[in-house]
Amino acid sequence: MPNNQWISTTSAVHPGFILGIGTNIDPEHNAARMLDRLSAQFGRTLVSRCYYTDPVGIATSHPFVNCCVYIQSDLSWSECKAACVGIEIALGRDRSDPCCKTRDRPADIDIVAQIAEGRSDADLSIEVDSYLAQPLAEIVSVINPGIAMPEPRGLVCSLLLAGTTLGQSPATIDRDDSACLVRVRQDGRNGEHDRFGATFLA
Repeated sequence: MPNNQWISTTSAVHPGFILGIGTNIDPEHNAARMLDRLSAQFGRTLVSRCYYTDPVGIATSHPFVNCCVYIQSDLSWSECKAACVGIEIALGRDRSDPCCKTRDRPADIDIVAQIAEGRSDADLSIEVDSYLAQPLAEIVSVINPGIAMPEPRGLVCSLLLAGTTLGQSPATIDRDDSACLVRVRQDGRNGEHDRFGATFLA
């Protein structure tokens, strides 16, 4: 994805990034590990629903688990990418393998878009691969209160993180490492007042 993919919103959104994550090796476990590492590195993390998806561009019989996340960060595009690659490597992906893009993988984290604060040249219809389209729409709907939360489309996956199930609805991950606590808050989606977007973005 070129580094000119920006999203700007009318709400008070902090600068940050939307990331697409995927795994097809022990996918439920490794997807949860990626979310845990991202929240450890970037703090409060917004997560879309998680979906089982068919492999694209890779010859394998192992399905993927995919989702999108939003992290708040002042890093540059290249700095964020380096941080994501570091998490992939820590979770067992061999980035030195010339075929790493076409092999089964425990961790894959890509930058989908950079969130800009106060930019007017917004593009809310960023083109992504089919397996990220629904998760991206869910993330955009949370950070843009005027956009309705879409209903789930596809086979939704449940993950277990810090004893809490997530993946069935958009959620935030908060952590207090000093107290060894990780909290997952689900989005009720039963009405505008139940949504956590305003709290998350404040």
